[in-house]
Parts: sequence; C-alpha cells; structure tokens
Amino acid sequence: MKPMTLHYGETATGVLPYPHHIDAAGNVGAQEFWRGNPSRLLGFVTNLEDFDIQHVEDPTGLYPVFVAHGEFYTWDAPVSRWSSHTIEGSET
Repeated sequence: MKPMTLHYGETATGVLPYPHHIDAAGNVGAQEFWRGNPSRLLGFVTNLEDFDIQHVEDPTGLYPVFVAHGEFYTWDAPVSRWSSHTIEGSET
C-alpha cells in the first residue's frame, strides 16, 4: 500500500472530519488523536453493505475499512479526495 491521506466531505452539521494519514503498512498515523480507533486500514468497499474489501489505486468515492481494537468496521463516509505522500522512515 502506498502512503496516503484520506479526506472526507463535510458532515450534515458542517464539520470537516479530521483526515486519516496512512503509512505503507496500512497503519493510521496521528494516534495521539485517534487513540487506536482506527489503528489500521484494511482496504475499501463500494458501499456500507459491501463486504468485498478491495485494494485500489484511487479510493475516491469508496468507504475505508479499518481495524480498531481488534475489530473490523467500515467508516461511514466515503473518501472525497486523497493524496499520496511519503512518510519519513516508511517503506514505499
């Protein structure tokens, strides 16, 4: 997996959610904010009822599937945009 930052659109209350920074191993960065929820990205699904996790080049419009405290769950908002980047010390 390439390092990336996942961004989401505004919520119904007008809040812009904090992005997920993902390293090459799929780990979610900024754990001082997330505190293990989520801790790792598994992949993406096309909708909230989908269980076919995909690894894609462009996750725009897809829902991320994460691990948090040993359990899988789907983020309830699709990726609105993303950016690829290099994290110092990570494998690319």
